[in-house]
Amino acid sequence: MMVALLPLVHFGFAALSLAWGRVTRELILLSLVFDAVLVGLLSAGLSQGKPLVIVLGGWEKGIGIELAADRFSLGLTILVLLLGGAVVAYLWHKRLRPYFFMLLHLLLGSVYTLVFARDLFNIYVTLELLTLVSFLLVGYERKPYQIWASLKYLLLASLGLGIYLLGVAIIYYHTGTLNLGLVAARLVDQPNAPWVLLASSLLVTGVAVKSGIFIFSLWLPAAHSSATPAVSALLSGLVIKMGVVVLFRLTSAFSLSLPLLVLG
Repeated sequence: MMVALLPLVHFGFAALSLAWGRVTRELILLSLVFDAVLVGLLSAGLSQGKPLVIVLGGWEKGIGIELAADRFSLGLTILVLLLGGAVVAYLWHKRLRPYFFMLLHLLLGSVYTLVFARDLFNIYVTLELLTLVSFLLVGYERKPYQIWASLKYLLLASLGLGIYLLGVAIIYYHTGTLNLGLVAARLVDQPNAPWVLLASSLLVTGVAVKSGIFIFSLWLPAAHSSATPAVSALLSGLVIKMGVVVLFRLTSAFSLSLPLLVLG
């Protein structure tokens, strides 16, 4: 249950930040307290060494959205909690609109979702949400150079996610599923098929563009130099790192050595 609650807490608090705009700082602090409690419960749940898996909606695996936590996920949630706390402490006495805190909650909720996601399409949808939130955060102060940098980021990230989605379509066409565990099982007999190489290359390229991995980092300098210090910290500490996390998750189903070698 903690696996689903960590993202849901922030998606819920995002709505509350707009409804109760006068107490946004108290709300973000309360959400971090919830995070700390849930991360502690998650750590206790993983103490036996077995991953925690939940399929939302009561559907069977492969149909419903699967979220899973392991030791790697636990480490990431702790890092997200610490960085989120540091950013909130930095922003505590700054004058910010409730809109900013709504975006911050949406960003943290999206990051937690990516940490636990085990479904290629769920990863795509969450990356799209994270892209939109990052775009709005970079241009938060509405200065011309910030708007230009945020638009550049949105354009390139959307291009990357379009490439990723094409890879997802190929995977679904050949395997009939987007669950990473089931995809891995169905690729056992054909790990080096041409379509597998094509699909995995598209997935890697899309994630690389989204995450600013060299040589796909054209949007990075403008976004970091234009964003406020807190937003820049979120971009470098969380948003970009989520691409690396997604690549790591993809290795559970695909051999990415050749696509990474070809793409440099």
